[in-house]
Amino acid sequence: MTSSPLRPVTVLELPLVAGWISSVAASEFELSGWLNAIQNATARPQLLAGLWGLWENGTLSALCWAENLPGQICQLRPPLADPNLSLKKIRDLLAQALAGAAAAGATWCQCLTGPAQRGTYQAIFANRLSHFTALSYQIRELSGEDVLPEIDPTEFTPYAPAGDREALELLLLRTYEQSQDCPRLDQWRNPGQALSGYAAVGHSGTAEWWWARGTSRTMGPAMGPGDQPGQALSLIGCVLLAVHPEGENATHCKDALPAGGLLELLYWGVIPEARGQRYGKKLVAWAIWRGKCLRAKALVATVDVANTPALGVYQELGFVEALRLDLWGCGLPAE
Repeated sequence: MTSSPLRPVTVLELPLVAGWISSVAASEFELSGWLNAIQNATARPQLLAGLWGLWENGTLSALCWAENLPGQICQLRPPLADPNLSLKKIRDLLAQALAGAAAAGATWCQCLTGPAQRGTYQAIFANRLSHFTALSYQIRELSGEDVLPEIDPTEFTPYAPAGDREALELLLLRTYEQSQDCPRLDQWRNPGQALSGYAAVGHSGTAEWWWARGTSRTMGPAMGPGDQPGQALSLIGCVLLAVHPEGENATHCKDALPAGGLLELLYWGVIPEARGQRYGKKLVAWAIWRGKCLRAKALVATVDVANTPALGVYQELGFVEALRLDLWGCGLPAE
């Protein structure tokens, strides 16, 4: 080991790091999350980028992992430290990790923590990351017979990445308007970056992205490919899904849900003009139907706990909450 107290972790140090994590993790959730990440990095060393360690007298004292994702997003795994390590040293480690993420091109950092740890992370994240909301991780088993709302397949058409990207970005902007899903993030929402991030999730790319059409005719600038004013069906929203093959957990739920044949509902939204007509239920029902067509074991989704309409749709369609986590975030570079 080198004498540098604050430096990136190397692949040769991963066995030592895994043992240290097992000795200091405060919860099973924290332990399993870190060990799964270390296991993945052992198999694919390129994932190690952004993992920083603090070493005192040659002994590991703290870790922080800021992983850069597509869409200029940094996913922060919060600092894990010896109980007696000073708050200043933990914050210095966090600052180094965030600086590294910004230097690698990230413009937004997000972090998920357990609600029971909120007080701890408020102290660590002070003046850097803000607490935005709590997220509910929803899961719905897809085995057995289901009674779903009537779905007309002609209301859903596949997204074509070659020519539809600009129209989908415009649509996302419309669905963000007056949304109850993490409204405090509005200033950070960039549809282009969001779509790049969504496309990198799972193994299906954009193959399970769908336009949703309905009877709303006041489309304005969000008119979809092929739509004409006054036609029977016009663009009212979208459903973006990601397929996770057997043995791979959904990206946003990887520490909470069982692995194997999952379909992830990355995003669904309805434009303001079409709200209040039960389209949300129809969009989520379409996701369930697609999951059954793909023989997925379960459909998973994430929702802001303050988004009462969406939570109602999930409950009505048979989802149950698997986990609840706090969402923190900040723009980069962080001051």
